[in-house]
Amino acid sequence: MDEQGVCAPIVTGTCARCGGKAPRPNLSCPHCGAPARFVFGDRVPTARKPGAAAHGAPNGRLDLPPDPPAWPRQNASSFASNDAVYPDDEVRPPPRRDTGRRGMKKGAVLTLAAAFVLIGSGLSYWIRNHDAHEEPTRSIGAQGMVTSNDLNQPAQAPAVPQAPTIAPRSEAPPPSDKASADKNQKLMPLALARARDGLGKNNLQLARSGISWALSLQPDNPEALRLKQDLLSRETVRNAALKAARSCVVQERAMCAWQNANTALSIDSSSNEAKGLIARSMK
Repeated sequence: MDEQGVCAPIVTGTCARCGGKAPRPNLSCPHCGAPARFVFGDRVPTARKPGAAAHGAPNGRLDLPPDPPAWPRQNASSFASNDAVYPDDEVRPPPRRDTGRRGMKKGAVLTLAAAFVLIGSGLSYWIRNHDAHEEPTRSIGAQGMVTSNDLNQPAQAPAVPQAPTIAPRSEAPPPSDKASADKNQKLMPLALARARDGLGKNNLQLARSGISWALSLQPDNPEALRLKQDLLSRETVRNAALKAARSCVVQERAMCAWQNANTALSIDSSSNEAKGLIARSMK
């Protein structure tokens, strides 16, 4: 108390959040736990005389408070949750979640799953179509084989009775071969006679035809081979005489051409070339 018997006013604070009273302005609110910056100091009332209070009050009422609170009183429970989460009364944004990467991972997983599903469905569809295509092909192939076997069976049936008829032919020579051999034996003397006649008359063309006939009847006939050697030697001399005659014709030596052509004609009376050279040299 002061000298006049009046108690000294106590400086208190009012919480701006809940409206509660605090012992001092620089302390946190004991009701809602708000920080000290939300606690405002009350206006210190001036010391008045006891009689002056009645005159100063409006309408002479003493039950009204001198000053209303600076902030309306609020329920402390409405701020309890915020104070418990944010004791320093600082507005903090919720923690950012890495939704981008998770979304990308989920999208990749879904894409892979869809790809596997599509690949699996495509493979199953291909397998079903492949099996369905192979079954008709196999059935058609089997039918074709059965049909071909059925068609071949009648063709093979007549071959069975023909087997006994072929066997005797292989054991004994056919009559036609024997007859041809006998015929060749009869024709051989005629062929040799023609060859000898041609060589005797210096008709080498006739001799060659007879020798060729004899060798066709019996290729290893010794008489025919001997006559062939005689024919070849005569043809060699004739060819040399004809060559000389042609050379003389080129040199325009008529006498020389006539002599050589006459020699070739004496060796082979059937030589048409020798006859032509003789006729040319006499012009």
